[in-house]
Amino acid sequence: MKILLEAYACRPGCGSEPGVGWNVALETARAHDVWLLTSAANRAAVEAGLAACPEAARIRAHYPDFPTWLWRLLRRRPLHFLHAYLWPWLALRAARRLHARHGFDLAHHVTFASWRYPTWLYRLGVPFVWGPLGGGEAVPPALAGVLGIRGRLKEGLRAAAQRAGTFDPFVRRAMRSTSLVLAANAATCRFLRRAFGREAEVLPAIGVEPLPRDEVREDAPPPPFTVASVGVFVPLKAFSLALAAFARALGALPAGSRLLLLGDGPERGRLERLARRLALGPENVRFLGWRTRDEVRRILAQSHALLFPSLRDSGGMVLLEAMAAGVPTVGLDHGGPAEILAADCGFKVPVGSREDVVRQLAEALVQLAREPALARAMGRAARRRVRRFAWRRKRVAMERVYRRVLAGASLPRNTRRRQDRKRIDGESRGEAPGFEKKAPSRPTPRLLGSVLQTSRIPQHRPLPLVRRPHQSCSCAPTGATPGRRSGEAGLATPP
Repeated sequence: MKILLEAYACRPGCGSEPGVGWNVALETARAHDVWLLTSAANRAAVEAGLAACPEAARIRAHYPDFPTWLWRLLRRRPLHFLHAYLWPWLALRAARRLHARHGFDLAHHVTFASWRYPTWLYRLGVPFVWGPLGGGEAVPPALAGVLGIRGRLKEGLRAAAQRAGTFDPFVRRAMRSTSLVLAANAATCRFLRRAFGREAEVLPAIGVEPLPRDEVREDAPPPPFTVASVGVFVPLKAFSLALAAFARALGALPAGSRLLLLGDGPERGRLERLARRLALGPENVRFLGWRTRDEVRRILAQSHALLFPSLRDSGGMVLLEAMAAGVPTVGLDHGGPAEILAADCGFKVPVGSREDVVRQLAEALVQLAREPALARAMGRAARRRVRRFAWRRKRVAMERVYRRVLAGASLPRNTRRRQDRKRIDGESRGEAPGFEKKAPSRPTPRLLGSVLQTSRIPQHRPLPLVRRPHQSCSCAPTGATPGRRSGEAGLATPP
């Protein structure tokens, strides 16, 4: 099968969205021929990854982008959001040229994994998959005060942008014209239904490779009792809750217990001042700054617990890394992480007031420290569960999605109606069944003056006619069996 992948963020060896883009392309290439469209900013990393990875031999990477001077301007903050919004126009132009030459069977937009950035690949005239998408999550109102004044202001602006984005005609058109929309979590699935009237299927966007056996920790790490917390120091990650919970639990923890904060960001100064106010000295809390992915894995492997109190997250790559290392996780029962983390491999604290959350986070840390057998059992359960999120399992789930979309089971209703009208019109004129009149070529819309030149749309074969009734999707996970939790979406063991 010939598949066109659009991944604006795509870099090997990275976490978050760049890692998602690269791993989806790599896994898809194990079974299909892949043409990858990504930003020119990723060229060096992608080329190095292609050269170093024999499994990527079936990936053909292309880097459509703006002229150098405009690219450098749009890559600066805060214009980089504008670059991500406009880049799909360039990707469409490149996709049309490639489609005229190779004739793709299916197109798939992978990153950015947010519904706010429209895509135009549905214009190719081939079955199109969009997602998994995030962006439908929200901060729990009871914990909004944790964000501080600046954080609450940013969250208010985001909510306004979310509201305005639902009226974006480009996004609404893409929602109507996409064969199948995938959501990264149940919250986004509900948001898309409420905002666009569009059903989606839940399939977590992130994945992980289980550690080799020789790197898997079977026994408890040596003392002292160590808690790790990883991420960007921004209000949404709620590191202030982590500090407050550790300070509250410190009196009941073994002597020498420590909290390791891995990351950096604009909140670092505020967090350091908070640590001093909580009487947490350098022997209790260490700010380790940014570390490489391998260093983070080694530190997690030597930790007794991961503290992950994020207030709004579609998944949480570090959560999967900790589970792969056999580390119990303590986090909130909210958003995408709550769908990934099971009750037998960590503690999910219910959302409530700040005082209640801090108290329950502290109690979970104390319980892990006092009951090593429970911690080991949770670590083993975490390693078993993380296999559901292995990239090879996700490849099986995506293969099922591709086959079903190609069979026409998830074509949007308006697409099927257009095909039915064309068939009926053709039969009324005495034309053979399946005949479709060629549409006149249309120029590509102009963007930013002379940056984009007009081009002609090549004629492509039409989508297959689907006679079955419309099957609306639900928040049930892709490939899941009845009764399965939403967090286990699409990652069931293949038959």
